[in-house]
Amino acid sequence: MSLADDYPELVPIIKGASFNQIFEWFFSLAQIRYATKAHLNSFNNKIGTPKKIEALIDGGFLGFTGDYFFTGPKALDILEKENFHYKILQRKFTGGVGEHQQELSSVIFNIMKEPFFYRCFYPKLAYKGDTRFIEPDACLIFKDGDRIKIEFLEVENLKPDETWKSHLEGKQRKYAIKGKCFDLYDPWWIKSSKKMNLPICKPEQFCFSVRCYSEMQPECEGWRFWE
Repeated sequence: MSLADDYPELVPIIKGASFNQIFEWFFSLAQIRYATKAHLNSFNNKIGTPKKIEALIDGGFLGFTGDYFFTGPKALDILEKENFHYKILQRKFTGGVGEHQQELSSVIFNIMKEPFFYRCFYPKLAYKGDTRFIEPDACLIFKDGDRIKIEFLEVENLKPDETWKSHLEGKQRKYAIKGKCFDLYDPWWIKSSKKMNLPICKPEQFCFSVRCYSEMQPECEGWRFWE
């Protein structure tokens, strides 16, 4: 069977594009999680038109909060069937888009334009059984041939002055602790690599950095600060 036979509802929507392009479009949206109309058009302006967006919502491929769009159940089923490994994204789409999520989506959207960007997903990093030891806003993967760069992303909203410094320093301590744990490499990175079809590095080659968007920019080895 052809893709047109598998997904007849998408045939009129891919006019001027291709099935692979709409699959990539769904996956870009799944990575950013909540998108504006401008984001959708930027992913692919032949798919992200008002008429086609409306058809995708009506068909159950897109969810809409009233301001933001997210991947609907049918789109997620397609991503799974077409081996886009969307389940590594982990967090469920709730439709709730607070200020922090809006800012995070905007930051990730811009990062996706950077050279060698490969994937964005949303892990939880446990420590001695504590499943919520640290939960990065996202994990960014950059790929250049067989070379892989891992960056954990933190987007910090304004906090009261008296808690700002201790909050950020607390996160820095947790990343420093986690960076010394072998289980960050195995099983976390081993499993993540396999899910993303990435080459698996040797333990001594494994490393990561932290990218933080924050008005406060203290000195911290291995962190990159952005305003």
